[in-house]
Amino acid sequence: MYIRDHKVRTSNKATVHTTGRKCPRPTCNGALRDCIVSTGEFLPEIPIRRAITHAFRADLLICIGETMRVTPAAEIPAVPTHFNP
Repeated sequence: MYIRDHKVRTSNKATVHTTGRKCPRPTCNGALRDCIVSTGEFLPEIPIRRAITHAFRADLLICIGETMRVTPAAEIPAVPTHFNP
């Protein structure tokens, strides 16, 4: 089990995704960003297509949380039922 011992965000603005932490690799030291997509932000097309593909292949989809309120993520679980032969 992984327990996060730090805050994910350092800003109250939903569009600021930097965490205030740096990559621990000595050759990188780049700024770390969260992977949260907030309401009003666009999702990258490739991950959405992959999610839809996995939804078609899945035997079971379990969907929880606020994600089910934000489109297009909220629409992914229904996609296979609309195209079921």
